[in-house]
Amino acid sequence: MSLLGKILALLNVFGAIGLCVLAFMDYGKRTAWSYSVMRHEMVLRGIPVDDKEADPQGHPLAGRLSKATLDDHFKDAGGNSRTTQVEEVAELQKSFEATLAGMKAADTSPQAQRQQVQQQTYFLSRLLLPLSDTYLEREELLAARHYFATPARLDELRKRYRAGFEEARARVTEDVQAGPKLTFEEAMHVAMRAQYGEPSDVFTTTFIAQLPTADPVKLKAAKFDDAFDNAMAVQLEALRVRMKQKFARALTGPDVPRGTPSQSADVQKKAIARMLFALAQPIAEDRAIKDKDAKLEAALAKAKDTDRSSAEYAEALGETEAYKTAIRRVYAVCGFRMTLAAMADEAALVREQATEARRAQERDLSTFVADNDALIEELRDRYELVKAELERVEDNTKKLDDQVALVKQRQDQVKKLQDQVKSEREQTKAEALELGKASDEVLNLRLKVRDAIKDTEAAEKEIRRLEGIIRARERQSINKSKD
Repeated sequence: MSLLGKILALLNVFGAIGLCVLAFMDYGKRTAWSYSVMRHEMVLRGIPVDDKEADPQGHPLAGRLSKATLDDHFKDAGGNSRTTQVEEVAELQKSFEATLAGMKAADTSPQAQRQQVQQQTYFLSRLLLPLSDTYLEREELLAARHYFATPARLDELRKRYRAGFEEARARVTEDVQAGPKLTFEEAMHVAMRAQYGEPSDVFTTTFIAQLPTADPVKLKAAKFDDAFDNAMAVQLEALRVRMKQKFARALTGPDVPRGTPSQSADVQKKAIARMLFALAQPIAEDRAIKDKDAKLEAALAKAKDTDRSSAEYAEALGETEAYKTAIRRVYAVCGFRMTLAAMADEAALVREQATEARRAQERDLSTFVADNDALIEELRDRYELVKAELERVEDNTKKLDDQVALVKQRQDQVKKLQDQVKSEREQTKAEALELGKASDEVLNLRLKVRDAIKDTEAAEKEIRRLEGIIRARERQSINKSKD
C-alpha cells in the first residue's frame, strides 16, 4: 500500500473513532434528555395508573421506572414510593381497614360495643366527609363527625333522641288534645327540629326505620335503647359500604372482567386524584396530631370541645408540614395536571354544594316558619287547656278548702262525741256497778222470798193437816153428841 493509502486508512480510523465518540456523546445526551423528559412528564402526569398503562409505542410505563427513579420522585413526598396509582390507593385502603379492625372491642358488653361503633363511625365520617358528592351526604357526615367524636357527645345525641322519641310516641299513642294530628314520622322530625344542636335528619330517618311505626300498640312497647343501637349499627354499615364504593370507583379501570362497570383511564385518574387530594386532610391531621404539631395543638386548644370545623383549625392544619407533605404526595402520584383538575372539580363541587346549602337554608327557613306556626297554634291550644285545667284546679282547691273545713268541723264534733261517750261510759260504768249491787240485793231478796214461800207452803200443809185433824175431831164430837 502506498503512503497515501496508509494516510487515508489512518484518517478513516480516526474518523471512525470520532464518529463513535460522537455517537456515544449523542446517546448520553439523548438518554439524559429522555430521562429528564420522563421525569418532567412524571411531574405533569404522575406515576402510571396501573401496570397496563402504555406509552405511545405500546410499552408499559411501569416497566420504564426503576426503584431509584421512584425513590427520587417520592423523596419530597414522604418516601415509601409506589409503582402505580392503583397500588397507592390499594395500600391506603388496607391501612384504613387495618385501623378499623384495630378499633374492634375485645369485650362483648353493650357498653364496649357502643364505644366501638362510636369510634368506627367517627373515623369513617372523617374520611368520607371530604369525599361527599352531595349536600345531603355532607350534612349527614358532618352530623356523624360531630356527635360521634366523643362518648359524651354520643350521650348527648342519645338524650336528644330519647326526648324526641318520647314526645313523638306520646303524640301517636296517647290522646293529645293540643296541636295538629301528626304521624310518628312527622312528630319525630318536628321534635328533633325543635331541639338545639347539629341537625341530623338522615340519622332520624334511620332511627325511625327501626321502629314499628305502623302499629301503635307495638310502638308503645318499643324499647328506645334497642332502636337507637340498631340505628347506629345500620349507619355504620352504610358508611362501610360507602367507603368501599369510593375505593372501588378509584380502583376500577377500563380493563375489568366482563359485566363489571368500568371507566376510562382518564376518568379513573381523575377519580384517584380527587380521592387522594380529599383524603390528604384527614391523613395529615392524624399525622400532625401524632407528631404533636405545635400550631395544630394551639388551634385545638382554641377550638371548643375538639371542634375541627372551625376556620382557625383548617388554617392551622394547612400550615402543618404533614399536610404539605400529603399534598406533595398527591402531586407525585397523580401529577400536576390531574391534581389541578381534581382541585377544579372539587371547587366546582363545593360551589354546587354551597348553592344547595343556600337552597336548603331557604327550605329550612320555610320549614321553621311552618313548624313555628304549628307550635304557636299548639301553644294556644295548650294555653286553653292549661287555662281550663287551672280553673278546674282553682274550683277543686276551693272545694278542697270547704271539705277541709267540713272535715275539721266533723273532727271537732267527733271529738266532742268522743268526750261525751267517754263521760257516758264512766257514768254507765258507775250505774252498772250500782245496778250490779241492786241485782245482788234483789237476788238475795228473791232467795229469801223463795225460802219464805217454801216455809209458807210447809206451814199451809201443816195447817191443812191440823185442820183435817180438827175437822175429824169435830165430826167425832158431833157424832158422839148425837149418840
